[in-house]
Amino acid sequence: SKPPTDFIKINCDGAFSQEDLAGGWGYVMRGANGTVVCSGYGKLGKVLEAAHTEIIAYLQAFQRAVMLGIQKVVLEIDALMVAQAANAPVLDRSSASGLLWELKECLHINFSSFVVAHKPRSCNLVAHSLAGLEAELCPGTNPIMDSIPPCINVLVANDLASGSE
Repeated sequence: SKPPTDFIKINCDGAFSQEDLAGGWGYVMRGANGTVVCSGYGKLGKVLEAAHTEIIAYLQAFQRAVMLGIQKVVLEIDALMVAQAANAPVLDRSSASGLLWELKECLHINFSSFVVAHKPRSCNLVAHSLAGLEAELCPGTNPIMDSIPPCINVLVANDLASGSE
């Protein structure tokens, strides 16, 4: 669904490889009309678990949103545990607790209004596909910002055509 008129919707996702403890992150931001405001994706070396890649994706997206002066965000994510922890009033005690604390602080400090919502992966295909592009990046490659590859543009076009994101 599209965000309220004065909000930017951010879809994020992380990719994780248990074999080499590496992964990637991706995000896409959209305005109220559903068009892409910006996007980004990158490669991660040494991560311990999938939740870490997910949270790093959110932090990367927030950093970009702050740089763009965005004040109101709807964050849609497919990681239920992270969505629950982000909305919980108590401190999380998982292995990702430090990153979750940073995520919550970032939301409260940098945005005048925010919503964190869990959505199924089927509603997060663009961000999921961007996160998966990390496999094509060489180690040490800088994150790719504000450029959506043609293979992902097809997913964006399908979202716009169907009226959902």
